[in-house]
Amino acid sequence: MSNPRLPESSALAKRLMHAAGYNVPEDFIVTFGRGRLALGHDVEFTAPDGTERIMTVADLDSILTRVERLPDGSWRALASRLLEGHWMGPFDWRGRRRDDPNDLVDHQDRRELRGLRMFSAWLCHFDMKQGNTLDMFVEENGRRFLRHYLIDFASTLGMGALGPFPMACHEYTIDLVRSLGRAVSIGMREDLWRELEPPEGMEEIGYFETDKFEPMYFKPLEPNAAFANFTDRDGYWAAKIISAFTDEHLAAAVAEGEYPRPEVAEYIADALAMRRDRIARFFFDRVPPLDFFRYDGGALRFRDLGVERGIYPDMPARYRFRVAAVTPERRRATRTGWTETDERAVDLSGLAVLDEAPLQSYPFVRAELQVDRGEGWSSSVVVYVARESGTVVALER
Repeated sequence: MSNPRLPESSALAKRLMHAAGYNVPEDFIVTFGRGRLALGHDVEFTAPDGTERIMTVADLDSILTRVERLPDGSWRALASRLLEGHWMGPFDWRGRRRDDPNDLVDHQDRRELRGLRMFSAWLCHFDMKQGNTLDMFVEENGRRFLRHYLIDFASTLGMGALGPFPMACHEYTIDLVRSLGRAVSIGMREDLWRELEPPEGMEEIGYFETDKFEPMYFKPLEPNAAFANFTDRDGYWAAKIISAFTDEHLAAAVAEGEYPRPEVAEYIADALAMRRDRIARFFFDRVPPLDFFRYDGGALRFRDLGVERGIYPDMPARYRFRVAAVTPERRRATRTGWTETDERAVDLSGLAVLDEAPLQSYPFVRAELQVDRGEGWSSSVVVYVARESGTVVALER
């Protein structure tokens, strides 16, 4: 049986997910020879025929003979550091843990779980099931709480436990919609995944393609309640994080996978970058990536992540805004007309509509912004600023 090269994909996927803010086990690529392995006493073993018995040295050697060895006769494996705390079982994608007083929001309504759909699409992590989550009861600085982990990243980058998996990230294991579609079309319409091919001469890589990658087509093996509640704003949240990974970041993560051949590592890094940009472009087109607002020197300044992160090359951006004073209930007084600018700033100084609105009744400024990259004005981003302190107090997308 050929080695499906799972240690590499698992190691780099976990590092990217950790950098994105998720809790994952700490893994390392290791190599070892037969002399480093010792069989413990009374180790239970399930034989191929299903019987349970004490494992023997012959059983261990039989397992190793089915795994591809490196040229020097050693094996590659993934060593995972034991998680600290007490095991409390997996968490569900729906509802809350009734034994956790900190679990106040239904899981299908949590952005970090709904947005996880795009991280899974980015890495083609198709085994995103309840069994691959784990809650640990930990104690830190006198506080006791549950820490939520994502575990088992072997099924990533289009690779499964038995090697390349062409249907990965395209269909549920039991997908009635796709099955019905095939039946109705009588085979005249080909499934996208059947047209895919792994990169030639790179058996370390699964079906991790870029040209036909569409973020919203992603499906894990099992339906997921949190993914089903996914919105464009969840996608924007995920895209903002994913697009923050630079090419250098991706190369560093891939290096941790210790791929034996540099051309394979280069392919993976390039594919991650292309899928990153595809996700960012998809959601930045739907939710304007105007972000990180701050009040400075009489102006409301912001960043355009689409420009900063190279998502719209050769597409100059132009902005427009309109402003009004508003009450705490967000009722507005007279607002300005649209003002267009090339600057990433809204000048709030000297606006007549603010001078005419008494501060006591209208203590906030409402600034509505849009961006045009040559294809028409986007939907709006609305920012609220406290007039007296200049503090940004709310944002609507």
